Amino acid sequence: MKQRLIISAFSTLIAFTAGLTAGPIEEEYNKVVEEIRTADDTPENRKIQLERTLNAALTRGLTRYFSPAEAKDAKLTDYEKSDRDPYLYFFRYNNYIGFFRYNNDPEKYFSFPIEERVIKKPENK
Repeated sequence: MKQRLIISAFSTLIAFTAGLTAGPIEEEYNKVVEEIRTADDTPENRKIQLERTLNAALTRGLTRYFSPAEAKDAKLTDYEKSDRDPYLYFFRYNNYIGFFRYNNDPEKYFSFPIEERVIKKPENK
């Protein structure tokens, strides 16, 4: 009985540690994540990533709320970061104005906004 208990505990321990070893895909994934973490984080790279993220959100918003023709070749140049929320950006594009709120830092990660508002300004103003 005691011998069975020891053998059972030993086999459980071996099975548990075998599950902890990483496969080749997991090792490659961890290596890529570490490279991304240690990559040079320059202000130029952050600005490029931010503009890429904002332009994708603008194109998506214009297509979604207005028409694909409005979104064709849309490039955002007039935007500002909110003082209250680090992931909130206000923008002005042609006769549109609005904001994008992100879940993650858009300067680091490409993602679509969790909240967006795109408003067309009235013609007479």
